[in-house]
Amino acid sequence: MLSISLTIRRTVRALAVAGLFAAGVVAAPTAAQAVSTICYGTPVPDGYVIVGNGYSSACGGSSIGGNNSATISLPVTNLVVCSNSPFPTGWVITSNRYSSSCGGSSVGGNNSYTISLPVTNLVVCSNSPFPTGWVITSNRYSSVCGGSSIGISNNSYTIAQPVTGLLVCSNSPLPSGWVAVSAHYSSSCGGSSIGISNNSFTIRPV
Repeated sequence: MLSISLTIRRTVRALAVAGLFAAGVVAAPTAAQAVSTICYGTPVPDGYVIVGNGYSSACGGSSIGGNNSATISLPVTNLVVCSNSPFPTGWVITSNRYSSSCGGSSVGGNNSYTISLPVTNLVVCSNSPFPTGWVITSNRYSSVCGGSSIGISNNSYTIAQPVTGLLVCSNSPLPSGWVAVSAHYSSSCGGSSIGISNNSFTIRPV
């Protein structure tokens, strides 16, 4: 009799909670949405990035005061992310740009960037966090990374996963477990060969 009584009580309690969910009194838990809007002052959830800044009446205040909310999204390759966003771990910047969705005037310059997961031979902008476990195989100028080509100043680099015998630029970090075994000059790594100054090295595992 005791077990039957407990079962009845649990059933009644479950039905009561279900009724509250259905009536909207209690918000039913839902899976994280890919895109949503949050008010300024609310921490951006881990793993999300800001893809837009705007005004939302739900967040209070007047639109005259400017933006008061952010649109957030889970990161995907080639997503345009606002510069006021936290940067997602493991991703890299492949271009710097202006996006009207991120707010402000284009006169002020870039206010966003495009992100991607690292892949071999990807061109990464020099203002990007460097991906762990990768190496630099060339330094270059890329118009999508911003700045002027006048002066031929490099603003990006090409990345690859390390393999034995790979020629790596001297400004590259060496992944754990790899060592440099010989020095070279490589036109891909930038600088002049005048003076025969080494600017690269070949690598192998320890």
